Amino acid sequence: MTWRDAFGLVARELRRRAGRSALTVAAVALAAALLTALVTIAQTAQTRVLSEVTTGGSLAGIKVAAAAPDPSQVDRDNATPGPPRPLDDAALRRIRNLPNVDAVYPVISVPVVVLAPERIPVPGSAGSITGGTGEGVGPAQPYGDNLTGVAVDQVARLPITLLAGRLPGTANEIDVTPDFLDRLHIPQKDA
Repeated sequence: MTWRDAFGLVARELRRRAGRSALTVAAVALAAALLTALVTIAQTAQTRVLSEVTTGGSLAGIKVAAAAPDPSQVDRDNATPGPPRPLDDAALRRIRNLPNVDAVYPVISVPVVVLAPERIPVPGSAGSITGGTGEGVGPAQPYGDNLTGVAVDQVARLPITLLAGRLPGTANEIDVTPDFLDRLHIPQKDA
């Protein structure tokens, strides 16, 4: 059989079953496009994960819950913790001494009830009070939130991503969320 004979057979089959041939070509094109998209998505995900790990993103840290393990939940992705157990200095030392552990820094988070002051002083003004309008702000309603503390001298090694502004430089400074500013009626530009 020559190439000419093979192309003749193909042309005859395409004319005889044009619908099936068109569907086959469409299926092959769709499969190729999906495979290309899947490979692209996988490479992008791998690049983003590696970027997060190398720059200290949220994937770079391992969270150790202050609770006793529950062996009956070892096969669950969203296991409920056992009874509370403190992570004291001895526990931190044991974690630091594990193989392949680079560093251990405590991140303390406790639930709090926030009571905002009745009046909020504006830095640089002689006792003037503002909520963005130049007028005093009345008492805000108390609300529940979480207070989180980290070692500010080691913040470069922690999985913290700062979206705007700067991190506190001393222990007497705090960072707040936009939600906190909204509750106090303070525009972000005046924070």
